[in-house]
Amino acid sequence: MFIWGGLAILAAFGLFGVGEIIPAFFWAAVGSGLIAYGIHRNKQRQQQAQQQTVIVNNYTTPPPAPQPDPQPQPSGMVVRATSSVVTGKTFAVAGVTFKNDDGSSRQEILRDLCEGPLEGEADCWFEPFLYKGEMALRVKVGSDCVGNVRRSDVQTVLDCLKSSPDGAHLQAEIFENDEGEEIYRADYTFDGVTA
Repeated sequence: MFIWGGLAILAAFGLFGVGEIIPAFFWAAVGSGLIAYGIHRNKQRQQQAQQQTVIVNNYTTPPPAPQPDPQPQPSGMVVRATSSVVTGKTFAVAGVTFKNDDGSSRQEILRDLCEGPLEGEADCWFEPFLYKGEMALRVKVGSDCVGNVRRSDVQTVLDCLKSSPDGAHLQAEIFENDEGEEIYRADYTFDGVTA
């Protein structure tokens, strides 16, 4: 909107310069209207994002740090995550191969989770942020970000947060892609939420 509005106003100045007063006023009015509408839409988006942030903040407090299993693991043994039977609504974590803003590797965080005493399972929580003016959610285990909620799942996840008092549970696992590389992935489940 801002670009089109600016172009219309520039056209109006050009028309004023050649003495075309009526078309110049018309394009100046169109440009001003487009810019005003753009400002209005940006304010609406910010208000929607703030409302969503309030909803998320009411339902996303970080869980206590996970307690490791006291049983020691034999050295040299790699523990892989195993899937457990959980009834609920499950989503895949997006962006698990990217690095976090602080430079930490999401793949390393998931690897440590899979190879640690928790065997790839942990409680997770969601941190809201704005991405290109829209509400987005980070998926976090403790203080570590392991990825994001897919854009298409954000509203459903917000609804699940309202109806699931226990929050979400994350499961990480390793798989081999078509090039033979081992990659860590993760899913999160809202226990007891089936709709």
